[in-house]
Amino acid sequence: MGIPNFGDVISNFPFALFGLLGLITVIKMSGEKIFLERYHSWPYLIFFCAVILVSLGSSYYHLNPSSGRLYLDRAPILLGFICLFTAFFADRVNQHVGILLLFPSLLTLGCGAFLWDLSYLHVGGDLRFYALLQIYTFVALPMICWFFPRNCYTTNQHLYLILGWYALAKVFEVYDRKIFESLAGLISGHTLKHFVASIAVFVVIVMLRRAKRSLRVN
Repeated sequence: MGIPNFGDVISNFPFALFGLLGLITVIKMSGEKIFLERYHSWPYLIFFCAVILVSLGSSYYHLNPSSGRLYLDRAPILLGFICLFTAFFADRVNQHVGILLLFPSLLTLGCGAFLWDLSYLHVGGDLRFYALLQIYTFVALPMICWFFPRNCYTTNQHLYLILGWYALAKVFEVYDRKIFESLAGLISGHTLKHFVASIAVFVVIVMLRRAKRSLRVN
């Protein structure tokens, strides 16, 4: 279809779709409130905006891969991780502390990681802080859910699904070339990574819709 790296570009469409669906889920005025307070929705709103930016940034990068474009690909991903961590922390520990104190601190840390990465752009970037924040999220979120079981919007089951789908996406990324060769060049591991990672976003939407049903029943 005349699109360079077609598979890796077009496979970003689900991110845009689920990001938009997530925004509609959070902000639509239907009389069926999800959040007890308006500010509780902030991490989710920014999360789904970040997912849409992932779709745009990743598509832009894969059209013509280069170090400069790669920064636009991974920056929204880190923002999404920060938002997701804040959402779970605030729900399980304390909404005021999580959103009004922790969230700005994490965003500042994320901006620092962006600037650090950008300062090494001439050599392809430096992913140490980027990787650290992702690993920290994988380790810290299950522990938070174990030690703070009380919840309103989040569940352990959905957390494990989110982390599981994303972990599977990383496996596809690692075995990108082997998958591409084993499927006779039909589809690559990196293309599958995009599809699988987008399912993790959809799980967040399902989790919020479940919270709405629970609040309506109560």
